[in-house]
Parts: sequence; C-alpha cells; structure tokens
Amino acid sequence: MSETGIYKPQNSEEKTLYDLVLLVLLNYYKILNDTPKWIKPALNNLKSKEVIENLVSLAKKYVIIILCNISENIFLNFKVTFDSAFLRLILNRKTNKGQISKLLKIFDINLERIISNFFERYMSSSFFNSSGEILTELISKFLSDLIPKIEEKHNFRGNKPFQITMTFSENFFTERNLRWYTKINSDYKYIEISKNKDFSEFLNLESHSIKTSRPKPVLSLGVISSYTEEEIFKHSIKLKNLELNKIYYYRICSLKKNKSKEKIYRFKTQDNKLNNFRFIVLADSQAMTKTDYDIFLKVFSNSITRIKNPEFVAHLGDFVDDGNNENYWEWILNSKIWAENILIPLSGNHEARKILLSDKKIENSILRHFYLTDLSNQDLTTGAYYSYVYKNVLFIILNTNNLDLINNNLSKEQYDWILKVSKREDVKFKIVFTHKSPYSNGPHYKNLDVKEIGKQLIDLCYEFDIDLVISGHDHVYVRTPVLNLGQEISCDEKMISYKNSEFSVYVNPNGTLYVTPGTSGVKNYKQNKKANIPIEFEKVINFPIYSEVEIKNNSLYFSAYKYDKSSNSSKLLDCFAIEKKEEVSLNYLNKFIESIPDCPWKNHDKRIIKAFKIYEKLSEQDKFQVKNYEKLTKISKINSLYKRILSGETAIVKSKKEFLRSIYNKKVTNIITDCEEIKFENEFGFKNIIIINRSLSIGGSAKLCYVNFHVKKGSIFLLKDSICVDNTRRLFSLYKNLSVINLYENAVLILGDNSSINSGYGLGFNCKNYICIKGKNTSVYLNNKYHIKNYIYESKFKTKVVIDTKKNEKI
Repeated sequence: MSETGIYKPQNSEEKTLYDLVLLVLLNYYKILNDTPKWIKPALNNLKSKEVIENLVSLAKKYVIIILCNISENIFLNFKVTFDSAFLRLILNRKTNKGQISKLLKIFDINLERIISNFFERYMSSSFFNSSGEILTELISKFLSDLIPKIEEKHNFRGNKPFQITMTFSENFFTERNLRWYTKINSDYKYIEISKNKDFSEFLNLESHSIKTSRPKPVLSLGVISSYTEEEIFKHSIKLKNLELNKIYYYRICSLKKNKSKEKIYRFKTQDNKLNNFRFIVLADSQAMTKTDYDIFLKVFSNSITRIKNPEFVAHLGDFVDDGNNENYWEWILNSKIWAENILIPLSGNHEARKILLSDKKIENSILRHFYLTDLSNQDLTTGAYYSYVYKNVLFIILNTNNLDLINNNLSKEQYDWILKVSKREDVKFKIVFTHKSPYSNGPHYKNLDVKEIGKQLIDLCYEFDIDLVISGHDHVYVRTPVLNLGQEISCDEKMISYKNSEFSVYVNPNGTLYVTPGTSGVKNYKQNKKANIPIEFEKVINFPIYSEVEIKNNSLYFSAYKYDKSSNSSKLLDCFAIEKKEEVSLNYLNKFIESIPDCPWKNHDKRIIKAFKIYEKLSEQDKFQVKNYEKLTKISKINSLYKRILSGETAIVKSKKEFLRSIYNKKVTNIITDCEEIKFENEFGFKNIIIINRSLSIGGSAKLCYVNFHVKKGSIFLLKDSICVDNTRRLFSLYKNLSVINLYENAVLILGDNSSINSGYGLGFNCKNYICIKGKNTSVYLNNKYHIKNYIYESKFKTKVVIDTKKNEKI
C-alpha cells in the first residue's frame, strides 16, 4: 500500500488495510501463533461507515482521474465515420484531430459530473454502514480461530418453526392463512387455536406440509451473492370458521413435544358490519445486514403500537435487498409481528431477481413466504397481482414485474385483469398499491418501464375513478395534488382538526392523489429536481417512514410518520384527507366539468353522464349559471363522434384509387393504409385536394404525399397509427408549397400518438403552415410531442389547441 503513495504509517501502532489483509493470509497459512492486540479495534474501525466512505471517495477520485486521462489519449478517426472531407476538416480543428476529451466538451458531457452523480445516487449512508458491517463479518470469519466466539447470525432453530406469516384468506373476516417453515421434516406441522390464552379449550389442526427447494446463500456480500439449493419443509394452513370480533390465540406445535413451552401468538378478527377501519403502509425495507433489518422491525413494531389494532398491513415491495437471499428473509421475518398481523405483500423488483440453480423450479420469494390464495390465473414467476373488496373499499394490488417485455409496460393479462376488477361501483373508495410509481422525483423516474407503466396507470385511474395510488420503489417522500390524466384539477378544500392534527381535506376531488411514502427501512434516496412532476408536498428524508390510512364514514385519512431510532418513537410528518359525499350544486358541477380533461381519445362516458345528471337536478336559475356547459356539450359531441369513428366500417387500401373510393363511401369511418406510399398530386400540381365532410380516421403506416385535406361540416378528422402526411417539396421546387390540413367551422383535428405531418419549400420557400384554420370554433388535439403548435396558421379565426405530451408531467 505504501508504494502507491496513498498512505505511509507514521509509527508501529498505525495499521493499514494492507496489514489486515496480510494478517488474514498469515492466519490462513497457519503462520501466526499469537493474536495481535490491534485486531478488535481495527475491526471496529472498519465497521464504522467513515472508513468505507473514505475508501469509496478515494476510489471515485481515481476513477475520475483514470477516465479523464483515457479521454485525453484516445482519438477518433473521422475518416471512418464521415465521408465529407469538409466536415472532417471542421471536426478535426474543433476536436484537436478527434481527441475524445474535446469531443465530450463540445457536447457538454462532463465525466467528473457523471461519475459523481452515479456515486451520490447509489452510495447512500446505509450503503456505507452495511458495507462496513459485511466486510467486518467476512474478515472476522477468516480470523475465527484468532477471535473466538464469533456470533452466528444464521441460526434456523433446528426443527422449530420459523418465518411465520399471516395473510388474508377467501373470507376476510372468518378465515386466516398461515405459512411457516421447518428445517427438517419435523412434527411441527400442527396448529392449536383457542379463544382462551391458557388453551383450556382448543382445536387441533394439521397443516399442509411439502418438501420444497429454496436458494441457500453460500457467499453473501450485499450486492454480490452466490447460491446453492437446500431442501426445506413448507407448511400452510387455512384457519376457517372464525367468529367475528374475537381474540384468538394459537401455537405451532408437535404432538411429541411439551406444547406448553411453545410460543403463543395472538390475533383479532374484525366486525364485517362497520365500514370504519385502519391499516398500515410500509415500503422498501430492503437492507444488506441484520442490524438494518432490526431497525425496520422496530419501525414496524412502533407502527403497531401507535396505530393499535390495524386490520391489516400493506408492504409496497422490496422487503429485502435480494429476494433469493434467505439470510435476509430470516432476519426480516424473525419477529412474531408477522405471525399476528395480516399482511398484503407486493412484489418489488428486488423480489423478482432471477437465479439459475438446477432444473427444479424455485418459487418466487413473495409466494414462498406469504400464503396467497384465490389468485387469478397468471404468471407467478415474478410475484402476484390480486384484489380485495374490504368493507367499502376496493384494493388493487399490482405486480410491476409482470411486464410486456416489448413495450416495457404491464402485461396484457394483468392489464385486462385490472380493467375487469376496476369496474366495481359498489364501493366508497378505490385504492391502488403499486411498487413502481407513476409520479415520483426519486432516482427511477426516468426508467423506461416506470414511464410506460405510469402511462397505463394514469389512464386507468381516470377511467375507473381511482381515489388514491400508493407506490414504493424510489425511497423518497412526495405526493401530488389531485390529478386527471396528468393535469391538476381544482376541488373544494378545507382544514379540519382530527386526532390532534390539522388535516387538509379534498372534498369530492373527482381525480386521483398519488403518494410515494418514503422508505420504512434505512435506504433513503435523493430527490431529483429535474423530475418535472406536479407536487403538492415533498420532504427530504433521512429517516424511516410508515403510514396510516383510516377509512371513517365518507372520509379517508392519510397520515405519514417519521421514526426516530434514537428514541424509538415517531412523529407526524404529513397528513391529508379525502371526503366523498353526494353533492348536487352549481359550484360542484362547474368544478366537475372543469375536471374533465379535453382529450377525445380518452373514455369520458361516466363523467359526461354524471355531469348531465347533476345538471338536470339544478334549478332553472342555476342552469343558466353553469359556466362551462358549452365545454360539456362539446366534449360529449366529440366523445360520441370519436367512438362512432372507431366502431364504424373499416376499409383497407393499397392504392390511391382504393383510398379515394373509401373516402367517397359514407359507410366507411376507418381507412387503414397497407402500402408504403400514396401520391395524390398529378404532374401539373393539381388534384391534391380531398374534402372530408364526415367524421373519419386514417391509419396504417403509409406515407401520403402531396395532399391537402379540407375538413368540413363539423367533422372529426383523426390521423392515427404511424400514418405520415408529407407535402415537403424539394428546395427551390417550382411547385406551390402545400398545407396539409384546412379546418373549417366546428371541425376537429386529432393527431394520434405516432402520426406525423410535414410540409415545406416550393414557391414561398419553407412553408410552416401545416394546418390552416378556415372557420370558427375549430379544435386541434396534438397527442404527440413532435406536433408543433406553432405550425398552425390562424388569420381572423381562433382555434383551441390541446397538447398532450404523454410524459406524466406538467405541461
């Protein structure tokens, strides 16, 4: 170490990592006779996060120096990449003949900033703590004969039951599911259950026990682990015919052992008549050391103590750092709190890590540790999705690992299932639990799967009136205002005092609130200011958080608590409430209509019907004072015409002749192009005008060249799929430049997600009048970030332009 110039010990008392590594080697070859006195203080220093933090800081410094030196000494040969001699000359002058460092500077790419951001993003305080503990434990094992009585942390209790968990069964009030393991085929497969703590009367039940395989960690170094397999016995049982609103006691026992010495667990059933209830929300307890899981268990225990008798606990996923590592599961489930409280588990991405062992099928870690029944037919390799209607609330639990790998969004099977279960109307509230968040300013906000899943959820929340979405994954605390399809909407708000706290109450919000409630473990991530999302409240956190949701009458109360591990106590961090009640008033109708986003490609049926029903109940005087009744009628008309287009007759065309025939066939509402290109204009520059006098959509993947659509009679004209209308002329062409679409009175143009329009050059040079407004009350909907609002030409008429970037952010 000293030869590198990093550090030279000043005296014999100072020791370096080199000395420690050398000691390990000497001990391995049995050269040592005595135990050096400095081992224990050295290991204590290594365990502290400061040593690891300094090592990482040193590593970051050297990585930056090395990469900067590499960029100074590597040159790009532009002869290989560019044919133009002139372009090569310019680039060689600007980049010192292709020097990578100069090239990076031109594009404002700063290597030092990129590397520093990477280290800041992933090297959290908990990472340094965990790394020090893992490294200390590893070295301690190498020196186990020098340091006697090394603590054994992986004691699986022989043939006694462990990892006992409780979940809902098919009947939420009279049944419970239990799951536990034994190391060998022990006799601990029986349950004794009683309403008396002394078990003076009890019922003896036998569990369903099977031998199964699970991963066994051989080397566990946090981010790096290796595994073998072990056979173990899994026990599952349904407790049935429980009485309502009763306290029960149970113990897992062997018929051959003294039952009185077994641990006793307690749980309480609920009353199914009252709609008032409370539950706890936990998130992202993942960690790499037993110490960190012990902190999470204290958080969990504190939440139970504070909230008292929650009816269940929802965990938003990422229970552990690696779902395959049974050391982690042993540490986190090593508490009777899991055996006494119903858990709703979500599958996080850390529970979906793949592991290649043998041909035997290793069950997903969520399904291994929690007995989930009554699941729909689905792929369970990455976790599970399911739903509950508990009292007056619909809970939808998603599996954001179950994806369509081509589109990086939820699989078709899961999406169709959501469409089915979300239709329930006989509930007061609808709540979605999802691991990955549609709205977050944490480190994953840019991830492609997070974005694509977010688009799906935002649409679903609008269509099915979801009240609240609670997500994990990003380890930050942030919540949005009330949103519909990414747009903030207004509603009545008030402040109330409830349980010694001041709650901001959203009254009949007609939209969705999204909450990312931090982490209940030790890993806190930094918020990213570049994540341009609507934010109502956010908090920079360096502490664990748990949340309480209470349903009471017509209200939902959300409270987040920050946990102080030094005092083992918690304090309120944030709170809000949602109040839903039937309301028929002028003020409510105005806000309700305003909450309907102006985008015809969405399904507005339910809201349109509801708005007209409220309108009909108003007095004649109030009807005249509805501010945005015109908006409602227009949305209703466009919504109806849009649906009529999509449900009408379809014509597939491969030529100009077939295209024009379909245009003049009034029964056709959908034209799908099945060719590369259709050119409309003749050699004299004529016959390029097509009149659209009925609502019509054009899709497919063809390029439509030199055509000018005139949309009349209040028609809707929809360009969808990958259709491209291209009127671009050659530079200095003698043909007249040509706009793409002319809109006349009351006409509506909708440009779909991947459609495009182009025009330019010709006489008049670069024409940017892609869309020309020729009449009043026209509307243009640009459902694509590539559709430029400035390319719409307006003279004496004004038009409404709506842009949907589909990026789930402020626009």
